[in-house]
Amino acid sequence: MRPPAVSVGMVHQLKTSRYRPHPDHATQPRAFVVGNPNLNDWDAFGDLPGARDEANLVIGLLRANDYLVRDCIDEEADTILSGLHKDAWRILHLAGHGVHEFPVSAATPAACLACGQASTARAK
Repeated sequence: MRPPAVSVGMVHQLKTSRYRPHPDHATQPRAFVVGNPNLNDWDAFGDLPGARDEANLVIGLLRANDYLVRDCIDEEADTILSGLHKDAWRILHLAGHGVHEFPVSAATPAACLACGQASTARAK
């Protein structure tokens, strides 16, 4: 049996007219770690202290192996998106909620509306 992380398709897709046509490739040991994102306006998702702990553990391991780490723990979406596009990352670690076939119309988070991006949920 294959792990769910490799056996399921993409569940979220971000569409935007603003993007980098030639994204940077990571040549340095840099990592971007997200843990327990602040979903303040999404009542459907609770706090995840385990995701916060996981992110802190990963940060420690990466730093012990000479990675430059940008951490976003308990941060809001705009801070996470800004950090994500700020540099070229060799490692991207996300510790948070993962939902398959979540009805996007059931919740409209202010964070997504604030960034001006249209997002669509998809499942394969």
